[in-house]
Amino acid sequence: PVEMAESRYGIMVDEYSLHTDGAGAGEFRGGSGAVRVYRAMTDGQLFTASFGRNKYPAWGAAGGSDGSYNYFEIVRADGGKEGPMGITARTVLNTGDSVRMYTCTGGGYGNPLLRDAERVAEDVRNGYITAEQAVADYGVKVNEATFAVAGESEDRRAAWAAQTSRAVQAATACGKEGTAREDDCGLPSRAASEKCGKEEVVA
Repeated sequence: PVEMAESRYGIMVDEYSLHTDGAGAGEFRGGSGAVRVYRAMTDGQLFTASFGRNKYPAWGAAGGSDGSYNYFEIVRADGGKEGPMGITARTVLNTGDSVRMYTCTGGGYGNPLLRDAERVAEDVRNGYITAEQAVADYGVKVNEATFAVAGESEDRRAAWAAQTSRAVQAATACGKEGTAREDDCGLPSRAASEKCGKEEVVA
C-alpha cells in the first residue's frame, strides 16, 4: 500500500496510475499497465529492480498488435534522466530523485479494424488511446469535443466487408441452424452467429 511504503521507506509516491500508451491495438485491445513514481525523501537511498519483458513486448494474437515493454527511468532532482532500462542494481538516489516504473500494456487480440467503432470512441474518451491512434490503428475518426464517431476509413470498411463475407460463407457451408461454434461455422463472428440463428455474446 502507498501509505505503508511512504511511512517505512523514506519515499513519497507521487503517482499511481494507468499506463495509457495506446499499444496493443486489436478487436479486443490489450489491457493497460500501471505507472508508479517513487520520490526519495532522503539522501543515500539505494534502488535495485529487475523487470521481465524489458526487451520484448507483450505479444498480440490473431492479428492484434503487440503491447509495450516493462521499463523504468530515473529522474534526478535537477531534471536529468537515466533510462529507460529494465535492470539496475544499487543505484544511489538522493533527496528529490524519482524512479518512474512502467508495466506494459498487453497485446491486442484480433484485427483492430474490427473493433466496434463506439468502443473505440469510448477508449478515446477514457484516455486509453488518443484520437490520432483511433484513426491510425482502428480506422475510426472521433470528434474530440463530443467523442462521437465522426467517420471510418476505407480500410476499415473493407475489413468489415471481408469479415462479413467470410462469415456468411462459413455459416452457409456449415448447414446447421442454431449453431455458431467455430468448428461448425468456421468463424466465431457476429455475422456467422446471425446467419446460424444464434446471437453471439460479445465480451
